[in-house]
Amino acid sequence: MEFYWFKRAMLLSFSVEGRARRKELFTFIGYALVFSLMFSGIGFGLVELGMVTLGFAIPCLSLVFLPAFLSALIRRLHDVGRNGGWVSTVLFPVILVLIVTGFPDFAARSDKAFTVLLLCSLIGPIYVLVFTLTDSGDDNIYGINPKSV
Repeated sequence: MEFYWFKRAMLLSFSVEGRARRKELFTFIGYALVFSLMFSGIGFGLVELGMVTLGFAIPCLSLVFLPAFLSALIRRLHDVGRNGGWVSTVLFPVILVLIVTGFPDFAARSDKAFTVLLLCSLIGPIYVLVFTLTDSGDDNIYGINPKSV
C-alpha cells in the first residue's frame, strides 16, 4: 500500500494542481532515495567491471525523480496553504553553491561574506521543511483536504 504513494507521485510528475499529504511526499522521498542508491550501486559496480560509460550513465537515472519530487513538494505546500513559489527558496542554496564552485576565488576572497550568505540562504529551506511537517488545514483555495477524501 505504501508503494501506491510513490506511484501516485510519479504519475503526477508534471501536475502541480491539488494537494498532497505528508505521507505522499515522505513515502516518495524514501522510495526515490532507495532507488537512487540502487542506481548508484549498479553504476559503481559497472565502473569496477570496466564499463565506465554505462557506469556513469546509470546513476543519472536518479534525475527522473526530480520532476516528481518538485511537483509533490509543491502539492504538499498547497496542502498547508502556501504557494509553489516557496520551492525557489529551496533551490537558492543549490544555485549559490554552483556559482561558488564555478568561481572558487570568490569564496577565497570573501570567506566571512560567503559564510554569512550561505547561512542566510538556508533560512528558506528550513521554512519549507517546517511547512511540509505541519499538519494539513481545512479546505483551502488549492482544494479539499486530502485526509477527508
